[in-house]
Amino acid sequence: MIKTATTSLSALAVLAAANSIWVGTANADLLAYEGFDYERVQYRTDTAKSTEAEQMGGIAGLNGGIGFAGAWRTDSTWDNGIATAGTDYPTPGLPTDARTSPASYTDSQSKTLEQQGNALRTGFANYTRSHRTLNEELGAAGTEVWISFIAQAFGDRGSRYSFVSFGKGGDGEAGSPGGNLRMGMDSSASTKWNVQQEGHGSAEGTIDSGSIVMYLARIQFNDFDPFNPSGGKDKIDVWFNPDLENAPVGNGDLSFDLEDDLKIDSITVWSRYSTDFDEIRIGTTFDDVTPVAVPEASAASLLIGFGTILGLRRKH
Repeated sequence: MIKTATTSLSALAVLAAANSIWVGTANADLLAYEGFDYERVQYRTDTAKSTEAEQMGGIAGLNGGIGFAGAWRTDSTWDNGIATAGTDYPTPGLPTDARTSPASYTDSQSKTLEQQGNALRTGFANYTRSHRTLNEELGAAGTEVWISFIAQAFGDRGSRYSFVSFGKGGDGEAGSPGGNLRMGMDSSASTKWNVQQEGHGSAEGTIDSGSIVMYLARIQFNDFDPFNPSGGKDKIDVWFNPDLENAPVGNGDLSFDLEDDLKIDSITVWSRYSTDFDEIRIGTTFDDVTPVAVPEASAASLLIGFGTILGLRRKH
């Protein structure tokens, strides 16, 4: 009886481990996740969108992921799309065979970020902008959030911009209060991936904008006092291409206080340069936003082990 009970518990343990592989990110403890796990979408227009029907091109209406109050919506002249190959959404005058598959990220310890589906690809022309609202507003004093995503773009972008914005009301939308946090490439002449708080300049990283990058950000929300600008400011730390299994200690590669009281109730992808964004995660801890993919061999070994255990149970 003891052997049977032990074998049963072992089988359950292996089954639970295998199940965690199959479920993956869907059951991660996240506030929000968008992996752009959609079919190919390639649609663009040169007509400004003023009606709801006109705002349903590109990724508008896509409603995957978790932690969102509704689908993507678009209010720009051109549309963002879902890329599955380098020839999707070609950039005028640039090679069509670049970025032949969605970007992936492997850290210095050979750990690879868990990833699903395809990627969002922005348009090259002026301009593409899509928004999505979160289930809840973030930014209460005394809390912190972690954010991560992958990005890649065509080489030197000149003065064009492309970024993911986290803030209030949808960056660029009518009624947006401003002060949103933009991560990507702002409109300066910088050739590096950077971070900008809207209206307050940008901080530049060290990685070229033509290279694949993983952003990891920690935002600490404090009791902001507009009458005491020297104290109570929110703080952001950003690490580029971090290790996935070791939470960073101390300040980030970029670290600074925010000048406005940041509240986050939506994300915006806004671009005038063809860029891929993928695996957008928002959580309350480092582990929430840095899941490591399980190698296929490990998953297969677990399943084989489970089958062996079941076979042993039948013999006894």
